[in-house]
Amino acid sequence: MQLVAKPDANGQFPSLEVVGRLAAGIAHDFNNQLVAVKGYATLLLERIPAGAHEREDLDQIVLAAERAAALARALLTIGSRQSGQPSELSLAEVLDELALLLGHVAAQGIELEIEVEPDLPAIRFDRCELERIVLNLALNARDAMPGGGLITISATRSGRGTVLLRIADTGAGIDPANMPRLFDPFFSTKEPGAGSGLGLSIVRDLAAGHGAHVAVSSFPGAGTAVSLYFPVP
Repeated sequence: MQLVAKPDANGQFPSLEVVGRLAAGIAHDFNNQLVAVKGYATLLLERIPAGAHEREDLDQIVLAAERAAALARALLTIGSRQSGQPSELSLAEVLDELALLLGHVAAQGIELEIEVEPDLPAIRFDRCELERIVLNLALNARDAMPGGGLITISATRSGRGTVLLRIADTGAGIDPANMPRLFDPFFSTKEPGAGSGLGLSIVRDLAAGHGAHVAVSSFPGAGTAVSLYFPVP
């Protein structure tokens, strides 16, 4: 089954309007608190000698604060309807720079393959937002395979004047009954507490802000693939 994210007649995704109003009221103050959490954890790291096991716990606190800050920024992006600063990018270069981090994202028992077609045309996108999209979708793919599997990230010409970025997993797939709600804010197929349910709605919004569009295809027992089509400038 395939689901394509489509805006309304005004080019908007109305389901995010309520999220935007909520985000505007809480994201700024929430991010300020996270700055304090990260700051104090960093100070403690400076006082603890290298090799001490306490450093690992503090590193996790810093990492969690950074992830939560990214979520707050994403909420502000939704609320403001503003895109980042687009520039011409090479998908091959972006994926190459992310390869090490993506390797850490892939948990034990999960293989990662990155395939890029040679001489791809450049796309026009905000680099930070593109990295957020790739990491978000890679994390979703990992979480869909608790028993292990394969994540494939590929970049190719789509044959329709666009460049296609596809992130696929070999997980259990998505129940067809859940497919129509995939892009709904706060909807998640994960266990309660395991996800915010904002991942795909954020990906869709970031893509739409740069003229790209998203499609999800999934079949029970055959995994899930998220495809992003970027217009060639």
